[in-house]
Amino acid sequence: MSLKNSLAYIPLAFIFSIGKLYDDRLDFFGLPISEFFFGLYLLSLLIFCGKNGFRSFKDKESITYFILLSSVAIFGLMGNIKNGLNDTFDYSMDKMSALLLIIFLPSFVLRSFKYDNIDKFLRVVFFVSVFLFLGGIVALLRGGAGGGDEENSRLSVMGGGPIVFARWVSYSILYTLVFPFSQKRRLIILCVGTVLILLSGSRGPLFTLVPVLCTYYFIRYGFKKSIVILGVIGIAALVGLESFSENAAISRIMGGSDAASLTSGSSSESRQMKYVESQKIFSENILGIGFGNYARYAPSADHGADYPHNFIVEMFVEEGLVTGVLCIVFILVLFGRILRTRKMVRDPIYLFLMLITMYTFMNSLVSGDLGDLRFFLLYSLLLFTVGQLLKRAGRNTSPVQHQNVDIYSITELSQTI
Repeated sequence: MSLKNSLAYIPLAFIFSIGKLYDDRLDFFGLPISEFFFGLYLLSLLIFCGKNGFRSFKDKESITYFILLSSVAIFGLMGNIKNGLNDTFDYSMDKMSALLLIIFLPSFVLRSFKYDNIDKFLRVVFFVSVFLFLGGIVALLRGGAGGGDEENSRLSVMGGGPIVFARWVSYSILYTLVFPFSQKRRLIILCVGTVLILLSGSRGPLFTLVPVLCTYYFIRYGFKKSIVILGVIGIAALVGLESFSENAAISRIMGGSDAASLTSGSSSESRQMKYVESQKIFSENILGIGFGNYARYAPSADHGADYPHNFIVEMFVEEGLVTGVLCIVFILVLFGRILRTRKMVRDPIYLFLMLITMYTFMNSLVSGDLGDLRFFLLYSLLLFTVGQLLKRAGRNTSPVQHQNVDIYSITELSQTI
């Protein structure tokens, strides 16, 4: 893909990646880099609207998607009006702007994407993940993970958190596995990526990557061969974990530190406390408390930007019963769609979107807030869109061949859809 053909996708992928309209980490010699890219982001949305127009929302999946987003916006805003100005106002505004400008607004554009548009967008996002992947390697070589206390030993890049870094590495791994890369490059990315995730000390991204990888190998190679492959990977991972168990970040993965014990560590106990408090808050505010107001009601919140670390719980607490129920309905519709269109996994883009949607869904159950939920929601919408495009092209009728999946070339499909 040439730079000229990717220019319109870069600001779109950039804002999608950072999830903010302003990020002070991007300030460079006083230049307003964030504002510049936000302006380009809005321009790219206009370009795609003019080029592709708007596609009607006739399928129930997309209709459910937009009803859910509308409910989040309406009940979230009602809750904020009810609570008025308070010490969580800035965080509330961050959440509201993320919903409206980074999730809701681009949804209309992504829904109108054609097959080659989706391919190019995912590829530009992949370049972002590779940039962070390489940044992790550089940080590792410079001693960015290893000694020191637990938090300082966790690998991350560009001032971002280790959990976010591990998610981006997982994107690189899944993209490389699905799309036409050599087996040697796939193996290198998988091995090095796994090491980077381990050194990030992030259990959520690692534990949710495992079932997604299992799904990929079962689809790609069938049951028997995938068991052998996963067995070898599992043994290698266990040997590696044992060999580097003294590393603070890896010890955290294994639950060996006081903070990260799988049952009684402060991380697990903190989440359990949040769930208990969320039940109480919801029972007293059934219509929701508004964007970002969780910290105002939760006694255990230690800062104004705290959240329940589970997007379903967050929907019920902050946006109320109606939105919470719609969220569950959306999830059921999504996975129902995946089961009904499972033959489409022969297509690389559909397979990748299915895997990355599963991955971001499971991640959002253990970490992240509404802003981080943009990955799950927008990947879901792209999955629906690709499914509709493939259905029109008659690509959903060929059976899956497990031993050698006959993956259509992207060039061929983009010419026919």
